[in-house]
Amino acid sequence: MTKIIRMNKAFYCCFAAMLLQYNHTLLAADLSCPNPSGSTNGGSSGQFGPYDYRDPSARTGPSNPLHLVEMAHFTPEIATGSTYNLAGGLNYTLRAFPNHHRALQSLADLGIRERKSNVDGLPYTIPCLFSRAKNYAPTDGMVNAVFAYYLANMNQKDMALTEVEQAIKKAGNNPRIYYDIGLAYYYIGDYNKALESSQIAKKLGSSAVGLDTLLSQVIHKNNVKR
Repeated sequence: MTKIIRMNKAFYCCFAAMLLQYNHTLLAADLSCPNPSGSTNGGSSGQFGPYDYRDPSARTGPSNPLHLVEMAHFTPEIATGSTYNLAGGLNYTLRAFPNHHRALQSLADLGIRERKSNVDGLPYTIPCLFSRAKNYAPTDGMVNAVFAYYLANMNQKDMALTEVEQAIKKAGNNPRIYYDIGLAYYYIGDYNKALESSQIAKKLGSSAVGLDTLLSQVIHKNNVKR
């Protein structure tokens, strides 16, 4: 019996090590992922876009690209994850607008729900799509902040902290970036930093309701300094 128990312990230790390595491999950036600024944007020739989500010119006029894409491909059902064609809608939206903030948030939530980085219906891994967004819009700190939130939820703390550092450098006075940085810190387990980020976000105009609700559940238990 003792020998069997030892063998089982050895097996599970080995299995856990393999799983950790597997997760790390899945979460590594996919270097074969097409650059979104290339001639086909990772799609067929003549692919619509890419456009920068922050660019005012992509949001103006009756036929502005953002309206056209969101009307057909990033519907409220896609945004909330309540449709069977979620992957298809996110894929097209992120081809046309690689750094589409809300689509990236929906992408992160999808990966967190399914607990994996390779989601059925998406041509690339979730880290790959974030890598495309960062390559296309390297000054957009929101991309780093949302990716940090995803990585923190996937228990990739070191990678999440790297993205947090990049997001802070690019944050400026954007309250939404600090809000997502706070979420990343919360899921990493650094509640003091999460609270600090929440306070900055609120000073900049965010209500930070969701983050504060999460923090209210841990402040007294973990001696978080207000």
